[in-house]
Amino acid sequence: MRRKAPTIIAVILGIICILLFVMLLSDRLERGQAETLTLSDVVGLSGRGLSLSWSDFEEFEHESVGTSQHTIWEFPIAEPGYRLFIDGSGTNTPPANILLTRETGDSVEIRTGDVLAFLAEGDANLPAPPPTPPAAPNPPTPPAAPNPPPTQPPAPPTPPATPAPPGPEPIATFSVTASPSSYDVSAAQISIVITNTSQVEGTFGLSYRIERSVNGRWEIVPLNFNIPDIAMILAAGQSITENFSLHQNQFSYQPGTYRIVFLDGLGGASAQFTLTGVVPTPTYSVSVHPQGIPVTSEYITVSITNTSQVEGGYGYGHRIQRHVNGRWENVPLNMSPVISIWAILPAGQTATYDLSLYQDQFFYEPGRYRVILTGVDGQPSAEFTLF
Repeated sequence: MRRKAPTIIAVILGIICILLFVMLLSDRLERGQAETLTLSDVVGLSGRGLSLSWSDFEEFEHESVGTSQHTIWEFPIAEPGYRLFIDGSGTNTPPANILLTRETGDSVEIRTGDVLAFLAEGDANLPAPPPTPPAAPNPPTPPAAPNPPPTQPPAPPTPPATPAPPGPEPIATFSVTASPSSYDVSAAQISIVITNTSQVEGTFGLSYRIERSVNGRWEIVPLNFNIPDIAMILAAGQSITENFSLHQNQFSYQPGTYRIVFLDGLGGASAQFTLTGVVPTPTYSVSVHPQGIPVTSEYITVSITNTSQVEGGYGYGHRIQRHVNGRWENVPLNMSPVISIWAILPAGQTATYDLSLYQDQFFYEPGRYRVILTGVDGQPSAEFTLF
C-alpha cells in the first residue's frame, strides 16, 4: 500500500501536464499570429511562377500602403536589407508586380526573374538549396557476350544522337537614370533616361510610383493618377528620355531624396533623384471697402490678394476686433455657422466676398474695428470704421 500512493500521484501529475500542453497548443493555434516572410519563403514561392496570387501571401505579415484604386502590400523580410511589394488593381485580379527589393533601390520580379542570382549580387545570406539525393549505384556490368559465329550478320549502324533542345530565349533588360539627378522642389516633372541593356528588342509600359527616403527607409508618396496603357518598344542597346510628372497638386514635396519606381515591364527598375531649394509659400494682403460703413451694417466687403508668385488658398474663418483704450479686444461672436470651405487663389489674383458682422449677437458702437482672416496663412487683417 505504501508503494501505490506515489505511483497514483505521478499518474495524476502526468495527466495534468498533458492537459496544460494541449491548452497552450490550442491557444497558440487560435491566435494565428502572422509569420514574417523570409528569403527562403521568397525563393520557394518564386518557383510557382506566374501562378502566384495574392492569397499565397495572406498568411505573412504585411501592410497595405496603396490607394482606393491601386492595392499595394508591403512585406517586411526577416533578413535585413530586403522588402517585398505586391501591387495591382485589386486582390480579385492577378498582381501586376511581385517585387523583391533591396535598400539600394534595385529589385527583381520573383515570378519571372532569377531570385537566387539577385540575392547573390547583394551578398545576401542565401537560403540553402535542398539536399541532393545520393546517386543510385551503377548496376553491375554484365559479362561480355561471346563473339557471334562468323555466319551471324553484322549489327545495324547506331542512329545519330538527337540534338539537344534549344535554350531559353534571351529576355530584354533595362536600366533607368534620372538626368539631371537634382531638381528644384517646385519642379513639375523629372526626366528619366531608359536604356535597353540587352541584346534583344524589348517592350515596357510607363506606369510608375514615387517614393521618398524617410529615416533610412523608402515610403510611397500618396499619389492617385492613371497612365495610358501604351507599350513602348526599345531596340537592343538603345536609350530614350521620357518626362514623368510629380503631380505637385496632390502632394506637398519637401527637399530630400526621392526615387521613381517603374511597375510595368521594367522589372521594378528605379532611379534616384533629389529635390533641393526652399518650399515657396504664398503671402496675402487684405482690405475692407469701403473702410467706413454705418454701425447698423450687416456685412463688410473684404478683398484678399495673393501677393506671392505661387498658388495659394484661403478659408472663410475670421474674427472681429474693436479698438478700446489703445488696445484690440475680440468681439464676442459665435461663428459656428461659418462653412469650412477652402478656395484656391492663383498668384497675383484677388478674391472679394462679404463677411457677416453678426448684428444679432453684439451691440456695435461707432469706432475703429478690424477683421482678421483666420483661414489664411499669416492671418492678415484690415481695419474699418463704423459710424
